[in-house]
Amino acid sequence: MGELSEGAFERPMSAGWRSGSWPGESGGRGSRECGTTSRRRAKAGIEALTRVLAVELAPHHIQVNAVAPAMVKTGFSAPFWSNEDIREKIVAAVPVGRLPVNR
Repeated sequence: MGELSEGAFERPMSAGWRSGSWPGESGGRGSRECGTTSRRRAKAGIEALTRVLAVELAPHHIQVNAVAPAMVKTGFSAPFWSNEDIREKIVAAVPVGRLPVNR
């Protein structure tokens, strides 16, 4: 493991922890289309770290997940989903094929 992950997980693992979880935040759409180059690179790095940690910590029964937020259909995001061309691109990237709605 890298220095950062060793430092974060060495103490709990040496204390005898036999399982656990590490939640992370991924980029959502921001890592693929929106934002600056530096933001995209940072989010890509977080996603790569999450994948590596998932593989490296699995033998220690530590589950690693990432949450990737999506655009929610609200008044605030209306400029994006009300434009048909933009909405189609956004929906095409969502596995369930629709935008979540805030109720």
